[in-house]
Amino acid sequence: MQKWFNQNHQDMAHTKDKLVAVFLGLLLINACTNPTSQTETALKNKTIDTVLIQNMVFTPDSISISTGSTVVFINKDMVDHTVTDQADTAHSSGILHSGSAYTLKVDKSFNYYCMIHPVMKGKLIVQ
Repeated sequence: MQKWFNQNHQDMAHTKDKLVAVFLGLLLINACTNPTSQTETALKNKTIDTVLIQNMVFTPDSISISTGSTVVFINKDMVDHTVTDQADTAHSSGILHSGSAYTLKVDKSFNYYCMIHPVMKGKLIVQ
């Protein structure tokens, strides 16, 4: 009886190892085939745009986007800046320190500027 039990226990352990190996193999195949299609889909359906704040300018200074798109403003300058709607200064990023970012979901076109450096200006155009 003990011999039978030990043999069944070993067979079950081998079966479990085989199932784990098959599962890991399927995960590997999935990982190797899906990222490309997911990446291509993300690139085709681009919904996040970036505006860099660097050398005392917004780059690009004018950007066209779709309604509901997200824009990320990244301050790569050594000094503080803001991203502020020219028509409604209540809509502002607040102070963006060097290395910080401001994310905005856009539903309308507007001109913006830096309240600290008013000569810095940009435009978001929603199409």
